[in-house]
Amino acid sequence: MSFISYEFIILFVIVLGLYRVLDHKYQNVLLLVSSYVFYGWWDYRFLSLIFLSSLIDFVCALNCDPHNEQLSPRRRKVSVYVTICSNLAILGFFKYFNFFIDTANIMLNQFGYSGSWAPLNIILPVGISFYTFQSMSYTLDVYKGKLRASTRFLDFLLYVSFFPQLVAGPIERAVNLLPQVLNPRTMSAEKMGSGFRLALWGFFKKMVIADNLSVLVNSTFTDARPTGAAIIIGVYAFAVQIYCDFSGYTDIARGVARIFGFSIMENFRLPYFAINPTEFWKKWHISLTSWFRDYLYMPLAFRSKITETAQIRNVMITFGLSGLWHGAAWHYVIWGVFHGLLLVINSFLRPKKKVKRNKKKEPRTLIFWLKVIGYFQVTCYGWLIFRVKDMGQLWHFTRTIFSQTILADFWCISALQVLVFGIPLLVFQVYQLVKDDMEPWEKWPWYIRVPFYLCLLYGIILLGEPVQEAFIYFQF
Repeated sequence: MSFISYEFIILFVIVLGLYRVLDHKYQNVLLLVSSYVFYGWWDYRFLSLIFLSSLIDFVCALNCDPHNEQLSPRRRKVSVYVTICSNLAILGFFKYFNFFIDTANIMLNQFGYSGSWAPLNIILPVGISFYTFQSMSYTLDVYKGKLRASTRFLDFLLYVSFFPQLVAGPIERAVNLLPQVLNPRTMSAEKMGSGFRLALWGFFKKMVIADNLSVLVNSTFTDARPTGAAIIIGVYAFAVQIYCDFSGYTDIARGVARIFGFSIMENFRLPYFAINPTEFWKKWHISLTSWFRDYLYMPLAFRSKITETAQIRNVMITFGLSGLWHGAAWHYVIWGVFHGLLLVINSFLRPKKKVKRNKKKEPRTLIFWLKVIGYFQVTCYGWLIFRVKDMGQLWHFTRTIFSQTILADFWCISALQVLVFGIPLLVFQVYQLVKDDMEPWEKWPWYIRVPFYLCLLYGIILLGEPVQEAFIYFQF
């Protein structure tokens, strides 16, 4: 079930009506049932997979909790290995089995052997990468002693499957979300109103900006012979599309969760105003970046000597696997490696000695905005790598950009379309940056807020694409 559907509206209204009259215990039961209905709407067979993953991590956490003195160190270590191997095996089979088969066939053919292994007809469960990482992080945090293992299985199932952020994040940590599941929550008119307003902003970004630009993006990347200007315009359009699509989903998820009394983490914070790769990854898909940092990069760093070579290796492994997390294709891996290289280069360019910085924010001078514009171009080339269908198209598009780009070709309807949707978003985000507030409308007087909300609502009604695109990150 998608947020952009009548089925979701019906489910949401029914659940919210019942939720308000139930006590905490039955609220959790209601949310668990509705979460499984929400997820099973795509394919009820996927429910057994999310239940199995949850069951494995629940049992393993009970057997690796350092607060339980009856557990031997060996048993704890075996349990955490079981949770890692089982989760990665499930994820690897459903998401990467055919990718590895195809890669093996290609390599065998290159060496003169007959690679004839047939791929399997595997359906990729929606959101499997998100809930697998969320469930696995719980057991790892229990093993590290960051929280006690939960003994309430139904509540743990709700933590893994909480429907607002189930299929496209944010990837929540148990230390934040699980206590909100286990303890009674407070609902208030203020929280509900704030949640509805944040969700409305998310719907606008998705349905008006992202879905309208998707038509242009799809036509660009299915064109066999686009001009260099058409590719550049298409990539800019995709940069806006993927941001509004993914951050729009996050805003809806956070808004819906807030209505039910939950607080889930912010996943985006104006990433296109980053001036270097380090800043970008502190602002883009924050929950995934922090997950790879805490559960992959830091353990690698802990186990290796602190040398520049080791740091470079750890960064490249982390970002290569982060790229592979996004999809079973080599261009995703290259996209991850691309960003890893940017981080490595940036680390060499930074001054080695620590400079004491004033706590006051640096003024946003012309140099700052030139850095923002410059790094945005680098980010956009990354989006080209991300969006192409294969490495052949990446090479063809890259060559076309540098050899067949004519300035006059930029004067076209496609460029105007990007400007129409991109400039108002840019102006509003500059305002958010200046105010240092991602929800500035909450502080506006009513005579400004009401017209703003009406503009969002009528924009969705009048400009929303009649054929809604699925959220991009559903495929991951």
